[in-house]
Amino acid sequence: RIVSALLPREVWIEVDIDATLGVFYKDVTSVLRRESPMLADVRRPIRMQLLADDGGVPKSTPATWPESQVMREMFWAQSETVRAHVDFGQDLNRQGDALTKPLLIRLWRMLAFEDIRVQGLALPHSRDVSPLESGIAWTRQVSDPIPMRRCQRVDSGSDTRTPAPSTWQRQTSEPARNSSWRGFLEQCSSPSPEMLASELSDDEELVHSPQPQSVHHNSLGRPGDLALDDGDFGVVADDLREATQEGSPWERVVPHHPPRLLPQTLRTRQFEFHPSLPDLLLLGDKKGSVSVLDTEMDEAEMHPSLQVGSHPLLGLVWMRHNPRVAVCGESHSGDIAFLKYDPEARLTESCLQRQQDVESFPRLSSLSANCADDFLLTSGMSPDIAVYDVQTGKVLHRARGIHEQFINISRFCNTSPHIFVTASFDHTCKIWDLRQPVLHNTQVKTLNTGGHNVMCVFSPDDRRVLCSGVDTKIMQFDVPSWRQSPDRFPLRESVHRERYRRSTYLADGAHFVTAATEESHMHLMSVQGKKLGVVDFRGVVQTWADSASRDAGGGGGGGAGGG
Repeated sequence: RIVSALLPREVWIEVDIDATLGVFYKDVTSVLRRESPMLADVRRPIRMQLLADDGGVPKSTPATWPESQVMREMFWAQSETVRAHVDFGQDLNRQGDALTKPLLIRLWRMLAFEDIRVQGLALPHSRDVSPLESGIAWTRQVSDPIPMRRCQRVDSGSDTRTPAPSTWQRQTSEPARNSSWRGFLEQCSSPSPEMLASELSDDEELVHSPQPQSVHHNSLGRPGDLALDDGDFGVVADDLREATQEGSPWERVVPHHPPRLLPQTLRTRQFEFHPSLPDLLLLGDKKGSVSVLDTEMDEAEMHPSLQVGSHPLLGLVWMRHNPRVAVCGESHSGDIAFLKYDPEARLTESCLQRQQDVESFPRLSSLSANCADDFLLTSGMSPDIAVYDVQTGKVLHRARGIHEQFINISRFCNTSPHIFVTASFDHTCKIWDLRQPVLHNTQVKTLNTGGHNVMCVFSPDDRRVLCSGVDTKIMQFDVPSWRQSPDRFPLRESVHRERYRRSTYLADGAHFVTAATEESHMHLMSVQGKKLGVVDFRGVVQTWADSASRDAGGGGGGGAGGG
């Protein structure tokens, strides 16, 4: 998309994926001569100049890219916006020998579908303000991934609706923003009348059902609270004895359906929910197999897995705009395979087909695709990252030594195709922009967390970044001010060095859940720092294991592995 004060409206052009910068210049020149009233009678030649940028804010110096440079190698993404600026100090129709002097038009890249004011465009020359602090790089794209859902086919002569997996249509709605607790509570088990009578805000107390399911009761506590027994639960009781001002051993339980264990996930090492089909899970196990699980289907209806390696699969990702494409990565070898999901495959066959292998990334631990399905980001047990072109499978860039220790997780944000964050054990998380050179000291921002970082994630609207570390260590930062918010979350002090915490935002972006290894509960938190309660998982795995043992005639059972 071309936006300029030279044009009465925005103009779209289509450029081949393997086009060079010189070809792009010619296309833009042609559009400006054809569409701009100001240039319609200008006979002078036009010369294009791409400005170097700093996260969307142009510098006053031209970029060093030659016209022979392939645009994809510059991390050009789907539906980008280009702003065209002409120095109005130039006389557009100068006479004499000036007719042969080219008219210089400067271009710079902006985020796709940004709300740009065409009138009064100014070309900033100062770098005193960070590009992200200016807010330029954080406006939502209209091209935000649109969820896909299975269509429903109505059989003639009846009202019976059956899924039509082969048919896909666009669903224009997005997850509700800033939704209240009403919708959440209506899906919970046994909500109390008090809950349904009023909608709760982050500043209000959470009221609990008089008899929530799967809650251990004790006559000393309040209805709906979780009673802890040191004799039965040991360290777990210490972990949950955090919340109340009185210091009593109680933790509020968020109303929820009883946890349902999926036996099909035994030996699962990693899983990834489909971005638009909520019942589908992509599973990677400890022995190098990948499969798709429909959580609404019986175990007997699950397709066999596809063997892609011999080591645990730690990297899994679904494409957002291509709902039948997924990618998996093996931990030790770093082998990366693109997969095709076929929901109509025979039940005796795997519903995944191995489509293409790309260059490996040894000791891989993380895969992430950007919001436009252009780039695939990899990181692992090294201070390096690699960025792949999803269309060609080629490595576009390898950045070495961008952290002091290994990078456990790297994640693209949700609304910009170029911004991503890396979480390292060097006590920092770093924000990066692919439009700048990715080097050791070129990060947009360094977030100092004061401890090992197990993972990091952007909120759905990219207004926040959440960093999770060891034991109870959680830090959240506002975007683009990078201010820590809140100053701390109401969890006990960190004491366990071997507990690794993971956290993720809910779809509304106003809450997140967090849990650590060796814990049997999951906290629900608001982004403002209020602890709303826990989901209790105690006994779930053991109950299932005991049942499996009895069914096997006394043989040993096991629980599902973590991800």
